[in-house]
Amino acid sequence: MRLPQLVCQSALGMAICELMTPEVLGSLHEGCQVIDFDWRYLYVNDALLQHAEKTREELIGNTMMECYPGIDETPMFERLRRSMLDRVECSHSSPFARCDGSRGWFELRFIPVPRGVCVLSLDVTATKRAAEELERVQGQLKEASRYEIVGRQAGEVAHDLINLLSVIAGLTDLIAADLPEGALKADIDEVRSTALSAVELTRKLSVPRTALASARETDEVT
Repeated sequence: MRLPQLVCQSALGMAICELMTPEVLGSLHEGCQVIDFDWRYLYVNDALLQHAEKTREELIGNTMMECYPGIDETPMFERLRRSMLDRVECSHSSPFARCDGSRGWFELRFIPVPRGVCVLSLDVTATKRAAEELERVQGQLKEASRYEIVGRQAGEVAHDLINLLSVIAGLTDLIAADLPEGALKADIDEVRSTALSAVELTRKLSVPRTALASARETDEVT
């Protein structure tokens, strides 16, 4: 259905119209396309062709629906339709799939112009990936903080337990020194030996923070 050819547009749209020369638009790093009221491509610059991974001949004169079947059912097209009908500027963040199967992101801006809508597109894939990487690193830092807390608490418990076991071992040593050889002295010696073994085991289980960090790095690699 053909939309009424309204000519009202924003100050930005009028400024774009004044600067809309092949030389200026062709030098933009942003993709630039002009869609008419029949949803046909009137103009595309070189950056847009790189984004779309199509040739100029594949786009100019054809409708968006012919070039991208189903595009009129997407949230992006809803924003474009609103800009076209209501003559208002809109923006939209949209994912896209490249021909090689990789995924990227565009920041789109729809600006009404006399012959339809000018769509500016900026590939923000690198920014998105950086944000995702930052979120991943922040998650790792939170996890590292939890490890640090657990390690500190475990170290405090181990320290107290070693002190207690050392006292028990010392007391049994004193008691055994006053006992004659026999079953009771053997039992006391066994208690002392067990306490000392427990001290050594607790020391081994009291993992230093550096070891915890190494364990985390190993987990991430595996």
